[in-house]
Amino acid sequence: RHHGRAEDHHPDGRHHATDFAELEKRLARRGTYTDSTFWFDIHYLVCILAVCAAVLLIVNYIWKRKMMQGEQELLRSSGKAVSA
Repeated sequence: RHHGRAEDHHPDGRHHATDFAELEKRLARRGTYTDSTFWFDIHYLVCILAVCAAVLLIVNYIWKRKMMQGEQELLRSSGKAVSA
């Protein structure tokens, strides 16, 4: 976007009234305006997937910690050293 171009201002410095028909023609020609909500919708899916991944990682971490604690207790109760 070019702000402050000479053709966007009156010679005396005031802004002119926006010509919405001309603006719509210019946007249609550039192809930047769309009624599609694809990116608006897809961002919800991406956010949901990111939150699910974070929850699964936290659950996995807790589960692994409990398993490791159980293994440590098992090793202590059996009195055997870990053999590699």
